Amino acid sequence: MDGFADWINGFIKTNFKRKFLLLIAVPFLLSSLFIIDFLLLPEHHQTESLRNTEWIFLPNHSIASKERSKHMGYNYTTENNYKFSTLRTKIESSYIEITSSPIFKTVKTVTVEGKEITIQSGLNGVLGVLMISGNLLLISGSYVLLKQDISQNARLNLSFLSLFLFAIWGYALVEYG
Repeated sequence: MDGFADWINGFIKTNFKRKFLLLIAVPFLLSSLFIIDFLLLPEHHQTESLRNTEWIFLPNHSIASKERSKHMGYNYTTENNYKFSTLRTKIESSYIEITSSPIFKTVKTVTVEGKEITIQSGLNGVLGVLMISGNLLLISGSYVLLKQDISQNARLNLSFLSLFLFAIWGYALVEYG
């Protein structure tokens, strides 16, 4: 473990700004590309048929409750592998109209028989919160670590805190995104 701490300490002491900016640029550019894809690029409209519907359960770990989990919504997969989720709204129709982003194929809207269904995936759900919080973490961490005159120990502590929060953010992105 001493070798890893020495490596981090060496990383911070020698040419820190350049290395840090290179490390921080990749996730920031990828999330910016995702946001641009979702919000600015022209969207695609297509009719899809639902291939798979799964229930979303929220586990209940309370000892007092006899109910083991609570039904929260539905995950849907279409024939062309578009995925989206709804919160307590079950889609009964097998054919739906979807609007998706061109690069990442993120579902933006779902319309069933002329009625728009509220979805909880893409930037409409947890992923939107994760994108905003991740970008704020990157920007604030970059500002503090690059612009402020702080001691090496404080910079090391902030680096480890940022890495820890970024690891939690990445786990939530993979698990819930």
